[in-house]
Amino acid sequence: MNNNLEGRLESLSPAKKALIEKLKAAKAGLDTPNFGQKIPRRVNPKERAPLSFAQQRLWFLDQLEGPGATYNMPTAIELKGPLNIAALEKVFTELSNRHESLRTNFISVDGEPFQIIHESSDIEIAQINLENLSSFER
Repeated sequence: MNNNLEGRLESLSPAKKALIEKLKAAKAGLDTPNFGQKIPRRVNPKERAPLSFAQQRLWFLDQLEGPGATYNMPTAIELKGPLNIAALEKVFTELSNRHESLRTNFISVDGEPFQIIHESSDIEIAQINLENLSSFER
């Protein structure tokens, strides 16, 4: 099993090998307790901010394995009856306003990941009229 792991590590690209070395260095620093450290608050919400430890882990795995749907939860919901689109848009807008994670994306600058939290904005739901299509096409 150890040989298999060594073989996999050897076959990685130089960029992925560098990520692993970075992770090892970061892990070495985590062996000492740092309970007194607080996560720094951003002075300006528009500027890039460092990733949390959980975000760093997910970013690292994404860089190592490539994009995937591991943490996506696809689902379909069938609604019967009228739908108040304006109310649904307001609900999604309020959710986005309350939860920064829904307005956050990640960038990499010189191999260092950062998060950017975007300002709140109204959510608009795209509507596609399928009435003229057959039931099979819908």
